[in-house]
Amino acid sequence: MLIIYLWKLSKNKNLLLSIGFIILIEGILIMQPDAGQLTSFACASTIILWRAIENSKGKYITLIILAIFVLASWMFLDHLAPVPYVEQIIFLVADMGSIFLLLGVVALLMLVYPFFIPWKKDTLAMALGLYFLMTILVTFLGNFPMPIMGYGISPIIGYLIAITALQKIKIEQRKKGFTNDEN
Repeated sequence: MLIIYLWKLSKNKNLLLSIGFIILIEGILIMQPDAGQLTSFACASTIILWRAIENSKGKYITLIILAIFVLASWMFLDHLAPVPYVEQIIFLVADMGSIFLLLGVVALLMLVYPFFIPWKKDTLAMALGLYFLMTILVTFLGNFPMPIMGYGISPIIGYLIAITALQKIKIEQRKKGFTNDEN
């Protein structure tokens, strides 16, 4: 929901407020030991800001600020031992056999596919898709939770909210006569 609201703020030309919220959220995330979540959110935020900011100097400044947060989070990783059914859930599937690993990865990638259908022209879809894709990919780089399938129901509800909100926004835009270029 936060990514959707940040997109709405940026679309309404509240760029300073958007940038402020993004930096605040990145600051909160850097206090956690989860570099994967911070990286995923930074990637989604970068897409939103890159499309909303008109001058190139502003684009690069925000990109550098977000990159600093990401680099700092990867330098100070959590050193707690992983919980197999959380951080290493994809590898539990791999223990069942290579075919199950392949099917598991394909199933995860199919989850992000709906966001990338309108890839080039839809900022919100691209930001949400990149968020979920990065959330999946960072699990292969270390002991990071896979919130889409690793624990609890709240990430699944978050995914469903994101895909439903995206479709609702598309329907509202079609009713108003907007095109994808106006995202």
